[in-house]
Amino acid sequence: MTEIDTTSDLFYLPPNQVRALNALLQTGTIAEASALCGLSPRTIKRYLSEETFDKTYRKQRMLILQQTVANLTRVSAEATQKLESSMNCGDVNTELRAACRVLDYFVKTVELERRIRDQEEIEERLSALEAGQEENTNGHRGGW
Repeated sequence: MTEIDTTSDLFYLPPNQVRALNALLQTGTIAEASALCGLSPRTIKRYLSEETFDKTYRKQRMLILQQTVANLTRVSAEATQKLESSMNCGDVNTELRAACRVLDYFVKTVELERRIRDQEEIEERLSALEAGQEENTNGHRGGW
């Protein structure tokens, strides 16, 4: 089994939980993880119900996702150049497919950017509401 590069916060997990964690990070289902690490699906499900294990699992998944995004960002310029050159390759069908892909990716990127902007706005509004609530709570202690 190939180990996922994990952070030092895993040293406090028991060895079986580390095995289960690595298996979960390398597979798509609990059954596959079970077969890979040699622990029963029931045991893995029990681990996932434990707060410490679940938080560590989610943190490790986020780290892997961040690494994946960084790698995709690194190669995206080359991919964009390939699409652009395909739009001018001389084969009408290839050029049309490339143009459609560019437009599809553009629409998806604009939508993602809008969602990120909306989420940031919601987070700002929530922070302002929480600050206002805290101010009201602190300002009205002791009654009327």
